[in-house]
Amino acid sequence: MEYHIKASLRPAPLRASVYRSTLGAGIPYDGAYAVIPAREAQQLPTKNKTMQENLTVAGVPFFEVSNPSGETVIIGR
Repeated sequence: MEYHIKASLRPAPLRASVYRSTLGAGIPYDGAYAVIPAREAQQLPTKNKTMQENLTVAGVPFFEVSNPSGETVIIGR
């Protein structure tokens, strides 16, 4: 358990507040840590959970193709 103290010094009386940190506490997240973008929206159930790693979201494939009338851009598969 961690405690943090915030204080402000002014010519007026000293004011301080103490609060308990909940960082690191809570239900551990046990889902995927690597996500591949999809056509449909995706939601990972991370609310109020503690994650042990960074989330990695794969890049969306992007291609440019030159042709006689200009360029064609292909986004996705």
